[in-house]
Amino acid sequence: MIKKSVSSSYLLLFFLSGCGFHLVLGDKQTGEIKICDRNNCEKQPREPESWIKVTIDQKKAAWGTIVKSRWFYLEKDNTRLIREKLSDLEGATKVVHLVRTPKIGYWKAGRYKVIVEVDGKKEREVFFEVAAKEKVEAKDIPTEKDKPDQEKFDDILDDDF
Repeated sequence: MIKKSVSSSYLLLFFLSGCGFHLVLGDKQTGEIKICDRNNCEKQPREPESWIKVTIDQKKAAWGTIVKSRWFYLEKDNTRLIREKLSDLEGATKVVHLVRTPKIGYWKAGRYKVIVEVDGKKEREVFFEVAAKEKVEAKDIPTEKDKPDQEKFDDILDDDF
């Protein structure tokens, strides 16, 4: 009888000891977060004519973990939300949220902020700057005939904010 309860205790201990138990509880761990453009991840300011991405190393993530990046343009008197990206994870992974160059062909010069949230809780803020485009000429701004045939939608990055 004593042997049975000891072996039952070991079996119970094995199941409760964590064999995949952290996945059920939703254990999360965020590693490095980097901002990059097409040429580098180190140098500031970023190129105005390049896409910009944030890479989030989600070292631990339960199935269904939501990673969100909120992109802001920082002005003296105002902070403007320009983009939100969302990823639904199935486990640990590197998450990449890329924002393409606006339709006008370049990013507005200035300071930007990206807030990274994991399951609705703010994880970190990262900042980057975009250099001014050297010279903007009328021929560089796309016209209606230059734009591809696709559904029209308002995009705050296309405004001269």
